[in-house]
Amino acid sequence: YLTPALMKGLNDLDPYVKKTAVIACIKLFHVKKRNIDAMNNYIDILYSLIRDPDSIVSTNSIMALDEILQEEGGIAINSKMMIYLLNRIKEFNEYGQSVILELVSRYSPRSENELLDIMNVLDERLKHSSSSIVLGCVKIFLNFTKDHPTIHKQVYERIQSPLITMMTSGEVTGSYELAYIVLSHIHFIVSRGGNEYFEKEYKHFYCRTDEPSYIRHLKLEILKWIACEQTLGDIMNELGEYVTDVDQETARKSIQALGGIALRISKVSAGIIKQLCTFLSYTQNHIVNETMMVFQDILRKHRDEYKEMMPMLESAMDHITEADAKVALIWILGEFGAHIDYAPYVLESLVNSLKQGNETVKVKQILLTSCVRLFMHKAPEMVNCVKTLLSMILEDENEDFDLRDRATFYCKAMQSDMNSLQKTLDGVGLGPETLFVEDEETRKEGATLEFNTLSVIFRKPASKFIKSQDAMNEMKSKEQEEIEE
Repeated sequence: YLTPALMKGLNDLDPYVKKTAVIACIKLFHVKKRNIDAMNNYIDILYSLIRDPDSIVSTNSIMALDEILQEEGGIAINSKMMIYLLNRIKEFNEYGQSVILELVSRYSPRSENELLDIMNVLDERLKHSSSSIVLGCVKIFLNFTKDHPTIHKQVYERIQSPLITMMTSGEVTGSYELAYIVLSHIHFIVSRGGNEYFEKEYKHFYCRTDEPSYIRHLKLEILKWIACEQTLGDIMNELGEYVTDVDQETARKSIQALGGIALRISKVSAGIIKQLCTFLSYTQNHIVNETMMVFQDILRKHRDEYKEMMPMLESAMDHITEADAKVALIWILGEFGAHIDYAPYVLESLVNSLKQGNETVKVKQILLTSCVRLFMHKAPEMVNCVKTLLSMILEDENEDFDLRDRATFYCKAMQSDMNSLQKTLDGVGLGPETLFVEDEETRKEGATLEFNTLSVIFRKPASKFIKSQDAMNEMKSKEQEEIEE
């Protein structure tokens, strides 16, 4: 009884009836257990309804076809359809325009002239007040020009102003959710090769006192990416002000941003390290703890900079209370302990504190490795410490299995071949700088995939948080089986 009524509705003169019948086609598709062969007649009609005079009917037809043909890659778009929709785009409401832009983003221009023509038609859409339409245009521009480096750079220059305007308008009107969405897309762009085009606009990403914390934290991440040698002084001063913010998470994010800049721009790392050293003299535990963790990351790349922090390290130890910060401190002492006079005694005090049973397995693991490593360089000072630590781990039957296994390995290694153990602990193969080299193609690839979707907000592919239709059907089947049982 559904089929005749649906066919009649699709041919009705009233647009309201027609647009409702189009949505009913999706229902029929699922009723027929997603059998596309049974939908051939309806698919042809839906394609014809894309040219319907009513914009809502046209929008619904596109959405219906996209869902019905999902397994085939969605609706098939050709040059004629795209030109027709772009010529009519002003007739559609904001949702309809967003649907068209998403459809056009999947089209591959046949020539550079066609590419430029499409971009010229859509250029005025960048001035629209709807964030969905603006971001949809940005996605098209990025997708179309990914294989044209010169035009791609011009696109970055063109989209910078609309994005910043939309972000600031959201802040001025109090629409922080809108501002967050735009900021997320800006972060997406700057972290994948477009940072140089936002460098001069760095002041737009300074935090304001009346902003929600989630806006401030995202701005700090963006500042990390757009900082350059010319703007570094201003950004360092601004981030330094945030370190004493009453919001501890903002303080931590600002320290992380400084560390990220030091890793990204090696030429300016020395100045940032000096600023970070001053944070070690603060009495707030969260500042000292976060600074210590950032130093661990920096010293992995800039190993010679340990000398700068050594004078401040000893005075900061009383404020290191978090497990990750302790891991960072112990790693630094084990890595550079041969040049630090007090390193054996600090490690010995940490070993003695294990008797209280409050430390995590992660802390014990790095402590064991650092003690053994420092033993290679300062055996007289470390011999009793290493013996105590090994006996504590091996004699405790309730200790973590992996930790006991590691302690056993070190015991046997020290008894058989100390030179091989030292080479293993000192590390071989790739230098530390290699670990921080980013693949340019990998960074830019994401800029043309899943833009203007929740993937940008969640920072993961859609497949990670959206279940497929097959998975949903399987869940429904299991639920039905449980009900019947």
